[in-house]
Amino acid sequence: MCTVRIVPIAVAAAKICGNSPAAEPPHWSAPDGHLPEPWMNDVVRGLRADIQEEIPRIRIVKECPATRGFAPDDTLPWCGLSTDHFVQRQLEEVPATAANVQVMAVSVPGNRPVFLYEPVGRGAIYAMDLRSLDEPRITWDTRGSFNKYVFAGNLIGGSLTYGRYWNRKPRAEDWGPILRDVARRHPPLRVEVDGFVRGYNVYSLNLGDPTKPIWYAPGMYHAEDEWRSALGLVDFARYLADNRDDPAIRRQLDRFCVKIIPCQQPRMYMKALRGYDPGPEKQIPADPLRHGRPSWPSPSRSTNATPHCSMESTP
Repeated sequence: MCTVRIVPIAVAAAKICGNSPAAEPPHWSAPDGHLPEPWMNDVVRGLRADIQEEIPRIRIVKECPATRGFAPDDTLPWCGLSTDHFVQRQLEEVPATAANVQVMAVSVPGNRPVFLYEPVGRGAIYAMDLRSLDEPRITWDTRGSFNKYVFAGNLIGGSLTYGRYWNRKPRAEDWGPILRDVARRHPPLRVEVDGFVRGYNVYSLNLGDPTKPIWYAPGMYHAEDEWRSALGLVDFARYLADNRDDPAIRRQLDRFCVKIIPCQQPRMYMKALRGYDPGPEKQIPADPLRHGRPSWPSPSRSTNATPHCSMESTP
């Protein structure tokens, strides 16, 4: 085993793994020194320094019972804290003689094995370092251990029964590809475009007969700190699609068409990064998957085309 020592340094927000979108620096609506109380400005400066600090992570490379809830290429913080540096234990390499040993997760950076899995008879042996990680606490400096017991919990009691772990907040323009991938993996979900707001298309996941009354579930419909509701609604849609033959769910689908808009306010969703600047997307007047069906049928349930809805919040 080897120990990686990384002295914290300020880096671009693109390199963090946490709840921040990647690939562009943070945009703060209230610059340093412009908040009404001095302590507020200190908090903003401290948060900025913390989220821009690089931290060792792991990348999931294989799905197995221990990594339930993570998809291949998902990354998450994984390290301990020792005085002024982070610690993550890794293997230099998997011995060539260990033919049955499979790598579940690798280090980021470094791409070295961190979690190992070996099938043995009707069971398996899992190897992962827990001793180097601190005990999980609700403090930002111990974020490397937030998920310390998730993998062991998956094996012992099933920490995650349904859904997935989101270790990064998607950008608003990522929702189209994300929802299309969900619909592809969980038929008969279908994707529609229900509006266009200041440079962002508003997407929905839909399930059921489109001629029936709509049962509508909105996410991210208010302040920017409510974006987690968007992620939860994606898993809710997956659950409905995968369990649509359950009698209780089937009774509702026989009555309604379910429409779920995970991110109803994309501009507010991105305000912490982009302020009130317009988004980068071009308007999609009619999603190809809609086959010309209107996004919001009229009260008479007419099949004639109706205008897209417009959703906007006032800053």
